[in-house]
Amino acid sequence: MTDKNWFDASAYADLFKPQDISKIFEALKIPGVDAKALAEAHSKNLKAVVEANRIAAEGYQQVFKKQLEIVRSHFESLTESVRDGGVGVNPALNTEAVKAAFDKNLRQINELTEVLRKANEDAIAVVQERFQEGVEEIKSFGAGFANAAQAQTEKAVAAVKENVKKATGAAA
Repeated sequence: MTDKNWFDASAYADLFKPQDISKIFEALKIPGVDAKALAEAHSKNLKAVVEANRIAAEGYQQVFKKQLEIVRSHFESLTESVRDGGVGVNPALNTEAVKAAFDKNLRQINELTEVLRKANEDAIAVVQERFQEGVEEIKSFGAGFANAAQAQTEKAVAAVKENVKKATGAAA
């Protein structure tokens, strides 16, 4: 059996180091795109996913612990009931015991549901926040790309004008 903690988010975050990712984006050499900023944005996305998974995993661990606690509690109640002779002796007591057990189970199910809801809500909040940041980053990347495209277009137009001037000047 391994000692690895599968819920350790840092082990997964190390797989996506920004300096390694930026090398990939720099190799693409897209005009107007800041490769480092793009790599940092990608790294933030991955960190947000890792954090969301960590939060969800913690919630699921809480549910698992609570389930174990519920099972233990049920066995203790059953053992106590058998020891006290309450099972099968008096139908009225049995009905009351079943109703009490049902109510207790319903409360415990509600507690588990709330823990899961909270874990999922917190995990989704991390991803939503990163999504909003990402939208703003995309807007800035788009502006940089548009500016570079505009500069390249102006440069190309100037070169064409220069060539036309040379061609018409040489013909005259």
